[in-house]
Amino acid sequence: MDEVITKFNFYLDNYYKQILKQIELNNVFNSFLATMDLNLLYPYLFDKNSFDEDFLNVLASLKKISGSDNFDYYLYDKLITKLISFEYFKDLNIKLKYLNEQKENYELKLFDYSFLTKFMLDRNFSISEINFVLSSYKPNKKVVLNEKLKKDESFKNQIINSKIYLECSNFLSYKKFSFNTEYFDLFTYASNFITNEYYEYSEPIYIIYYLNILNKKKKIDDMIENNLDVNEKNEVFNLLFEIKDILEKVNKLNLNISNEPSKKNIIFIEDNIQIPNEMLNNISLGMFDYKIGKHPIKLINITDYTVRVNSNDDYAVSFIENVDDVIILAFDKKDKIIEKTEEFVKLHSNKINNIMGRENYGR
Repeated sequence: MDEVITKFNFYLDNYYKQILKQIELNNVFNSFLATMDLNLLYPYLFDKNSFDEDFLNVLASLKKISGSDNFDYYLYDKLITKLISFEYFKDLNIKLKYLNEQKENYELKLFDYSFLTKFMLDRNFSISEINFVLSSYKPNKKVVLNEKLKKDESFKNQIINSKIYLECSNFLSYKKFSFNTEYFDLFTYASNFITNEYYEYSEPIYIIYYLNILNKKKKIDDMIENNLDVNEKNEVFNLLFEIKDILEKVNKLNLNISNEPSKKNIIFIEDNIQIPNEMLNNISLGMFDYKIGKHPIKLINITDYTVRVNSNDDYAVSFIENVDDVIILAFDKKDKIIEKTEEFVKLHSNKINNIMGRENYGR
């Protein structure tokens, strides 16, 4: 029955190779989410064994847009949002923990009989073959030294009580951005500020800094939950100093953020626009998203007016501030508000100019 063992070892070795590849991919995905650098993903453009066709098509479209002379920022933004919504980017830390456990189980021969039985059933081994392999395979027991059971908390306490870590925590909690639900929306809105391959306004730069710090702190938090060697501890310190540098840059930004809203007159270009009372009340009180650091969008494709957006759940309203007045333009879902506003302004530009008392309202 040597051929049965050979067959089993072949499948198990292939499984191990797949685990190693998935660990590598997982690390690439984490790096991409931290940097939004598409160059990290381009080497996998033709890897049809690891990725489905829809994902590869989106990635190919992004590469084509990035290399185009006429950069379509709106389309690029939509494709980026779609790309990072794929399952490949979800629960990466949970996946990595499982993959590392499987890697260790293979290397130390720790697979138990229940895993091996299912493993062979999934690969169409016969009952007699399974019984023979189980009788030959003797799993080791995982040995954990007593001293490793006692986690050293001193390094963790040193980090979480450090000045940089505390400043970082205060900074992240102040704006109350939600990592899980708002991450992609933040990047989506920030990308609307891109002009000539750099960010023109302070608000989106702030968002990118915020996300960068958020990712670095999350990595630190994950690391300090484990017993670290010298190199890993040095990596934690390096991350802290990188956060410190970013915080210094944040403090130099000229953000238009105010906590003192003022009463505004509401003017509708079209009378039939139905907007939820809560959103309308916030606008009438001068409670604008951009003044509290929430989705501080300024539409760059509309050059004659400064158009901003307030949002609530999945919907958004676009408007123009004009001294004590707020001119309401459009109301729609977040992913449609930009396009709808641009069409609305083209249609009603004369009426907008008349209300504002001038022929052209420049930035």
